[in-house]
Amino acid sequence: MLTANRRTKGFTLVELLVVVTIIGILAGLMMVAINAARRAAMRGRCANHLRELAQGAVHYEQVKQGYPGFANNLKGKRVSWVVMLLPYINREDLFAVWRDSSGAPTAVRVNQTLCPADTLNASMTDGLSFVVNFNIFIDRFANPQKKYSGEDLESAAMTPMISERIDTTARVWGGTNPTQAAMTFTWPYPPTNDLIITRVNSNHGGGSHVAFCDGHVEYLVDNTRCDQFLAGPKIR
Repeated sequence: MLTANRRTKGFTLVELLVVVTIIGILAGLMMVAINAARRAAMRGRCANHLRELAQGAVHYEQVKQGYPGFANNLKGKRVSWVVMLLPYINREDLFAVWRDSSGAPTAVRVNQTLCPADTLNASMTDGLSFVVNFNIFIDRFANPQKKYSGEDLESAAMTPMISERIDTTARVWGGTNPTQAAMTFTWPYPPTNDLIITRVNSNHGGGSHVAFCDGHVEYLVDNTRCDQFLAGPKIR
């Protein structure tokens, strides 16, 4: 009897396997939840960074009565749209360095220019995850007198301004040779029923953050159609 009682107090091999299996399942579920939370956090930080850039662009437009170009003339230097927005995203100190320098200053990281999920561009000190609408942010280095303003838009809330885009090579906002290919996205003008995945993309999986000309940010799924929004200035 004593021997039988001792045997009943232990775990059988089957019971141990069941416990191990349950622990494995729970651990797997926890990892899925943790990864989902990390992705959500990165999406939130990305949206916040993009919102800061968008609101800086809105403020710039209000002060200058026009949007900057994807390329601009800053005391003879060809500089990107990010350089022009620096004073409007609380980086007046860095803008002063650019303004007073004879060339491109040493690269500096600006957190607002990066999406946390964009590991490619984050590998560069002055990496850039975001691009601007070429229909609005034109080449103002070549045409400094030409610009578009909010008054040229039919609806700022419906006009894409800045978006994420991941390319095969890294993109930087510094330097003195910003190009249309690197700095902009092209929205069909006038809008067509193309899907936005043909224009912008991200590492979030399934969609991209897009900021509009009134400063608000939306997460648009890849199969959103371009013709749900306006492309740029009013067609005259």
